[in-house]
Amino acid sequence: MLSEQNKKQIIENLTQGIKYHQDALDIIKTNPRVFFDDVDQRPQQLVQSIADAKMCYTKVLKVDKNNYDALRHLGILELDQGDTKKAKKNFLKAMMHHKNKHEIYNNLGSVFLKDGELDEALKNFKICLKMNSSYLPVINNLALVSIEYKNIEDSLKYASLAYSAQPKNKIAVRHYAHAKILAGDNFEGIRLLKELLLEEDKDLETLHLLGQTYKTLGNFKETEDIYNKILAIDKYDATAFYNLSSLSKIKIDNNIIERFKKISSKADFEKNPQSASVFAALYTLTERDKKFDQAIKYLHKMNKVIHESFDSDWKEEEKFITLIKKSFSHNLIEKYSKFGNESSRPIFILGMPRSGTTLIEQILSSHSQVFGAGELTFLPNVLDLPSYNEKNLAFKGLNKIMSTLNEKNIDSWSNNYLKKLDLINKDNKFVTDKLPHNFIRIGLIKILFPKAKIIYCKRDAMDNCFSLYRQYFNSPHFFFYDQKLIGQYYNMHEELMHFWAHDCNIQMYQLNHEELVDEPKKVVSDILKYCNLAWEESCMKFYNNKRSVRTASSVQVREPINRKSIQSWKKYENELASMYKILNYKNA
Repeated sequence: MLSEQNKKQIIENLTQGIKYHQDALDIIKTNPRVFFDDVDQRPQQLVQSIADAKMCYTKVLKVDKNNYDALRHLGILELDQGDTKKAKKNFLKAMMHHKNKHEIYNNLGSVFLKDGELDEALKNFKICLKMNSSYLPVINNLALVSIEYKNIEDSLKYASLAYSAQPKNKIAVRHYAHAKILAGDNFEGIRLLKELLLEEDKDLETLHLLGQTYKTLGNFKETEDIYNKILAIDKYDATAFYNLSSLSKIKIDNNIIERFKKISSKADFEKNPQSASVFAALYTLTERDKKFDQAIKYLHKMNKVIHESFDSDWKEEEKFITLIKKSFSHNLIEKYSKFGNESSRPIFILGMPRSGTTLIEQILSSHSQVFGAGELTFLPNVLDLPSYNEKNLAFKGLNKIMSTLNEKNIDSWSNNYLKKLDLINKDNKFVTDKLPHNFIRIGLIKILFPKAKIIYCKRDAMDNCFSLYRQYFNSPHFFFYDQKLIGQYYNMHEELMHFWAHDCNIQMYQLNHEELVDEPKKVVSDILKYCNLAWEESCMKFYNNKRSVRTASSVQVREPINRKSIQSWKKYENELASMYKILNYKNA
């Protein structure tokens, strides 16, 4: 039993600890790179404020070892420094003794979110919301995790709730702007972001979101200005440097390039959380200068860093693909497709990532009857079937689907998908869904939408695989940062596509990228006919289309069709021997 004196000491130490903690946050706000610096280079006031806050919280725990507020604030202090392990330990201890406290589930969810474990983050945020449906921090976090999932419906729902409750709150406004942009309302999203910058013009998160939005719209001058502004505020912001490097028609200040070259040459730089972005940018810029021997070194480093950050399991992926082949047949698809939706509104564009899916969507969306929706996550979300078998989730998901495959569920899944399409576009006759990895879901697509058109994008194996190897993706592609695994995944995709076309007798349009490059008008005409669309000259001037493009090809699709990427791997042929061997490549 705590004495009154103990209680008084606890309140005093908690109050003082929170004050020191806030002092530390104020310093971090003005020095965003502070935790990337060596410990001995950090401002002494910051180091002291963190130490003082920790001391105050520790004093409370000496008096009351399971004190909820002390454990929680100590966890938040560790999380603010990026130490998710220590933060998680404190949050779990607080949760063990105070399971009825809603805030702790939000805090634990924040740890999972920072570690990229979105499923666990979402689970904890939803527990918190169930316990307190008006707790704004968790509503904001649910908006954020929904945005990370590219879940447009939930992004709008949670972001709107937070924004309505706190229209002046910076985080709520930013999330609402992001959700509006995801839903295609770029004008409103940009307006809100600009309003935020009028109040705080050095807000890096807002600047990054604005820069990325301009880039997806093809407004490259505005993109350049934003990222240069970010680098003026934080000269070591690798994300800004990488995004500048991707703008092929601009000249980056040489001082910026040399600054990043210098830090990239430091010992143990690979351990820096920003190293992959820096290596990716330096690869792009060095290749542009035709210094190929140095460029490939940067590219190998980028891939090594990212590959080592993933716990990819090829055998688990093979197990999932084997299950797909065991689960589907021509007879099964024919039997269940009679329960499918008659709508032909969705046009599915799929294939390996970097196989030309963005280009053909840009061409089709230049037609007056087609809305280009981009890489929609609607189908994997509706079916609860992820693209990779991480943690055996795809294997379990497919087993569940096959065990519940009936008229009622087929009707529910297809209608749910179409409702989500209506959320982003109600006007156009057709909507393209160009999530490349829908190639694993082709059997289900034909069951849900037997009349839907499918365009399979196929590209020369080495061109496709090298394009994957040279790409710094903003989403987890577990097998695309190692030459051997890229080759294995490509071969697996070819085998699966052969299975869909020949074993399951699924009709689709195979678009060969090289044929599109060689005879664009003929191929575009053929695709339009396949999609039951009349010829429109605008499809040949797709590069003038100002729609938002949120893929790695957002810059390339603003240019006319060209041969720049054909056989681009040849200049690195000796460095790509293991990829070449796995593919058993014969100049296709």
